[in-house]
Amino acid sequence: MRNRFTQKQELILLALARFQMLTYDHIKQLYIDKHSSNIHKALRPLRETRRKLVDAVYIVDAHDNKVGIKKELMFYLTEKGANFLIDELEYPPEKIKRPKGRIDLLTSDSHHRKQMISCVIELFASAEKKQILWHDFYFEKNRNRRKTRIDLDKGYIEADMFFLLEREKNYLFGLEYERKPDVKRIVDKIYKYVHAIAQGQPTTYLVSQGKMKFQRDMAVLYIFEDQVRMESVIDRLATDPIFKKYENYFFFKSYDEVRRGDFFEGWLNVYKQRVSMF
Repeated sequence: MRNRFTQKQELILLALARFQMLTYDHIKQLYIDKHSSNIHKALRPLRETRRKLVDAVYIVDAHDNKVGIKKELMFYLTEKGANFLIDELEYPPEKIKRPKGRIDLLTSDSHHRKQMISCVIELFASAEKKQILWHDFYFEKNRNRRKTRIDLDKGYIEADMFFLLEREKNYLFGLEYERKPDVKRIVDKIYKYVHAIAQGQPTTYLVSQGKMKFQRDMAVLYIFEDQVRMESVIDRLATDPIFKKYENYFFFKSYDEVRRGDFFEGWLNVYKQRVSMF
C-alpha cells in the first residue's frame, strides 16, 4: 500500500501523527506545500471512502460567536491511518496522536486549538537537534481524564500542553496559550502552578506515570494572543512578593513573536527582560 502514496502525502500523515489535527494553514506552516489546491489534491486519495486514512471536520472560529458556522476543515488520522503508519512506515504506535472520535473535534475552543497547534509547530521547528521526547495536549485523554491534568492537595490543574525536551539534563515544560480577556483568571491559574510547584508537581505525577525517570525542574511558558494583556499579567505578578520565589519558573511571549522567531529565544521574565530557554 505504501507505493500508492507520494512523499508529500506521507509527510501529511506523519505530521498528523505528531500534532493530532491540522488545517490547510498548518500544512502550509510545515512547508509541506504552500498552495491550498496542491494540499487538497494530496489529501483527496487519503480521504477516499474505501480506505480512509484521514478524515476531517469543519471547525468554528470562536471570534464569530455563532456555533455551527462552517469555517475551515481540520484534518486528523483515522484508525486505518494510524495502522498504515505503524505497518508501512514503522512509526512507533505510542507516539501516534489521533482523536478517539469526531466528537473530540466538534468543540467551542477550536480557535484555541488551532492557535496552540501553530505554536507547537514552531516549537518543533526550533527544537532541531534538541529532541522532544514526548508531548501531551490538553485535548488528549486517557479514558475520561485529560493527559495534562495534575491533581493537587486541593483541586487540580490542567496545562494546555506538557513536553519533555532532551538536553544534557532533560527539561520539562508546561505550555499555556491565553486568548481570553480576564487577567484575574489568568493570574489565578499561574498561582495554581505555583501551588503545584511547591508540592513537587507536576514532576512527581509524571514520574509516577512513567513519563519521566526522575524528578526534574521545569518552566511554564505562557503565550498570549494579546500583547497588552500579557504585560498586564506580568505587571501584576512583578509586584507580589509571594511570586518572587517562583519567578524563574515562568516566562512570557506573544503569539506574533512565537510565529516570527526562534521558539526558545526572546522570552520575557517577570521583569520584562528578554531571556533564552537555554
